[in-house]
Amino acid sequence: MSAPAPAVSSPPASPLDLRVQAELVHTAYDDAIYGAPFAAGVAVMLSCTMLTAFPPRVVFLWLGAMLAFNSLRLLTRWRYRRAPVPPERAGYWASWFTVVSAATGLCGGWGMWLFYGASDPIYRVTVVIVLAGLTTGAARLLAPIYWANVSYLYLSVSPLLLRFLSGADIRGYAL
Repeated sequence: MSAPAPAVSSPPASPLDLRVQAELVHTAYDDAIYGAPFAAGVAVMLSCTMLTAFPPRVVFLWLGAMLAFNSLRLLTRWRYRRAPVPPERAGYWASWFTVVSAATGLCGGWGMWLFYGASDPIYRVTVVIVLAGLTTGAARLLAPIYWANVSYLYLSVSPLLLRFLSGADIRGYAL
C-alpha cells in the first residue's frame, strides 16, 4: 500500500495579484452603493405597474425578495467597509459579493419570467425594457468581479430567455 499522492495546489498568488484583486473587490463594494438602491427602486416601480395585472400577493412576494436581496447587498457592503480588508481576504469578500449578486440576479430573473406572463403586451414590453436596463447597469457595476457579473447577468436573463424559447409566442422571439 502506497501513501496517497499529495494534493496539487495552485501556487501562491503574488503580492501584486493580491493587491489587484483587493482593489477590484474594493471597487465592486464601493459601486454597490449605487446599484442596490437603483435596483430596489426599479423593483418598486415595476411592482406598482404589475399590481394592475397580477394578484398583490404574488407581486409583493417578489418585491419583498428583491428588496431583501438588495438590502443584503448593502449589508455586505457595510460589513466590508467597517474595517480595512487585507489583500489576503479579498477572495473571501469576492465570494460573498458573487453569491449575493447571483441570488439577486436569480430573483430578478424569476420576476421577469413571472411578469412576462401578463396577457396585455404592454406588460411584456415593460418587462423586457426593465430587464435590459437592470442588466446594462449591472454589467458596469459588477464588472470588477467577473463571476459576480456573469452570474448576475445569466441568472437574470436566462429565465426570460427560456420562456421565450419554450413558448409559441412569435413576439417573444422578436423581443
